[in-house]
Amino acid sequence: ENIYWPDTNGIKLISAGDYSNTIIDGGGTSSVIYMNPQTATIDTTTLIQGFKITNGGNVNNGGGLFISNASPSISHLLVIDNEANDNCGGIYFPTTPTPGQSVIKNITIMNNTAYNDGGGLCCGNSIEILKNAVIKGNIATNGHGGGIIIGGAINLVNVIIDNNTSLSVGGGIYLVGDNANLTSVKISNNITN
Repeated sequence: ENIYWPDTNGIKLISAGDYSNTIIDGGGTSSVIYMNPQTATIDTTTLIQGFKITNGGNVNNGGGLFISNASPSISHLLVIDNEANDNCGGIYFPTTPTPGQSVIKNITIMNNTAYNDGGGLCCGNSIEILKNAVIKGNIATNGHGGGIIIGGAINLVNVIIDNNTSLSVGGGIYLVGDNANLTSVKISNNITN
C-alpha cells in the first residue's frame, strides 16, 4: 500500500483503531505516504493519525513519509522499519519555500535506515513543533544525524532521542544552524562510528 496524496487540502486520514492494529505497509516499493502538492496549499487542516507506517523503501528520500510543500498535522503514528537510498529513512520534511506550520505529536520513529543523512527524521523549515516523540534505533549509514537532522527553525518538546547511530557526527541529533528550541528533550546512548 502506497498512498499518493492528491492536491487537495483538508483530507483527514484517521484510523478507526490505532497503530497497533491499523498498518500501512509500503511493500518496499516506494514511500508509504507521498505528499508533494503542485497546485493546492495543504495546511494543518489535513490530518494523518493513528497508523503504523512500515516497509517503505526503494526511494531516494523519505521511506516512510515524503512530505514536501505541505504542512499537515501528524499524530499517533509508529514509523518503523523504513529505508531510503539517500536521506531520511523514516520521515522526509524538507525546507520549503515558505516556512510550514506542521505539528507532529505523539509519534514514535524507530528502526529506520538512511544510506546518507537522517535515519529517522529530516526536517527543514517545514515543521513548527515536534512534541511527545520517541526517536529510537535509527541509522544514518554513511552520513549525519542517525536520529534526526534539523535544518530550520523547530521546537522540540518532550522528545526522547535514544540509541541512534550515524557514521559521522550527530549520532542522535545533527543541527544545521541554530534555530532549534529544545524543551524537556533527552538525548542518550547515541553512537557515531
